[in-house]
Amino acid sequence: NELLFAEIEYMQKREMDLQNDNMYLRNK
Repeated sequence: NELLFAEIEYMQKREMDLQNDNMYLRNK
């Protein structure tokens, strides 16, 4: 259960990072 939760948290963090990258590239 803890592993699953950590995996979900990691995926959400990665998604946020990807969105930030997209915004950065768009504003460039």
